Amino acid sequence: SNIVGDQLRFGPNANATVALFGPRNPANNFFQSQICNDIGELDTTGTFGDLNQPLGVALAVRRQGWDITNVDASSSLVNSQTSATVRFVTNGDGYAAAGF
Repeated sequence: SNIVGDQLRFGPNANATVALFGPRNPANNFFQSQICNDIGELDTTGTFGDLNQPLGVALAVRRQGWDITNVDASSSLVNSQTSATVRFVTNGDGYAAAGF
């Protein structure tokens, strides 16, 4: 959560991606080891629900390595679009993407 420079980029093609962001997902530090609800705020229900990482800080005995969030990417879409590009950018985080 404290490794700055990770981004989730989205756009109509590889040359036109933009960094996505949300209430708990800054554009230049998107992956925060947090689980968020449908409006992008912390989801504190469930196992370890109160142990999300604070923004930009990695604390021991907290949820590590899981990011679940919703962000609005509609401004990156155009009418009649049938495909899109998703890019993951990092300066040191390791991750595997699952479920879009």
